[in-house]
Amino acid sequence: LTSELGWTKCHAENGIFTKVRRTAQGKEAVIKCAVYVDDCLITGPSELIAQERDAILKRWPGRKIDPVRKGKFKIMDVLGMEVAFSSSKRTVKMSQAKATSKFLEKFGMANCKTATTPTIHFQNDGDPDGSFPFRALVGAANYLEFLTRPDCSFAIKQLSRYLTEPRSSTTK
Repeated sequence: LTSELGWTKCHAENGIFTKVRRTAQGKEAVIKCAVYVDDCLITGPSELIAQERDAILKRWPGRKIDPVRKGKFKIMDVLGMEVAFSSSKRTVKMSQAKATSKFLEKFGMANCKTATTPTIHFQNDGDPDGSFPFRALVGAANYLEFLTRPDCSFAIKQLSRYLTEPRSSTTK
């Protein structure tokens, strides 16, 4: 991005790039691009976003995902997180409802009871259980927690203690 397309890398964060351009009206505008592995999110004036996105897609293979309009909100999927934004209300809402449902289905937990406080009480005893994808469960839960569910942090860190040798009582 930097040498070929004229973006400037942020000093504080390696995955953030900025570029200053002029709009059709002659106003100076800042465009920002956040890159995470193979995903890219560009913010700025719409006309400049389209131009920069097209320049990036000419250089590297990819596809554009435009926001979907629902009422007053524009909604898009960013790294499995639904982001709804309203320029008139100047609000941004983030949700991982789809990702959470997929997570619960994947690990056979779709019919589990809900809890207002995500705390777990268990003992790691019984026989070693290598059949359950415990490491994958903790990793997926950690991803959900990191983005939108910091209230689950303590419970997930407790589960992480047993990654090396989960027992049958832990994986139930």
